[in-house]
Amino acid sequence: MKNEQSSTDRAMYILLTLGIMAGLVMLILIFQSLPQPQLY
Repeated sequence: MKNEQSSTDRAMYILLTLGIMAGLVMLILIFQSLPQPQLY
């Protein structure tokens, strides 16, 4: 039971990390899609 619980916590931690990374990627894509002043 204890090993199963630790593996569950690890899975939740991995899902949380993937969610944060996905959120950062979405923010980057949104900022890139916004109209920006042309520097070149």
